[in-house]
Amino acid sequence: MIHRYRAWLPKEERMVQVSSIDFPTETITAQDETGRYRVYLKKQGDFTLLQYTGLKTGKGRFIYVGDLLSDNMQGSKGFGWVEMDWSLGAFVVRGRSTILLGQFLKDYPYVHLVGNRFENTKLFYVMREAAKS
Repeated sequence: MIHRYRAWLPKEERMVQVSSIDFPTETITAQDETGRYRVYLKKQGDFTLLQYTGLKTGKGRFIYVGDLLSDNMQGSKGFGWVEMDWSLGAFVVRGRSTILLGQFLKDYPYVHLVGNRFENTKLFYVMREAAKS
């Protein structure tokens, strides 16, 4: 698996592809719109790091931690958000239940990536509330 990361920049309210990570200094480097590279510091709350899961949707879109998935069928249980479950050591989809991401993609092969919990906060909260019922 190729390690890919993206980062949510809360102060700028945007997502960026990460070019490099320096774990000891807790910094990342990402390219901005102008093509210049910028450094962001974790200690200053500049970013939230999101890892690629190694899996893709049926349409070939990369799935990252924080992504929102749905099979777009009314009343379906095929929706949720991607998280890393450290107790299982696996990526999972949380929704009405918790299911391993790989199994979720088998159960719902036509799933759509409908956003992420950072850029689509209203949709994320709607999904969380629907999961409780």
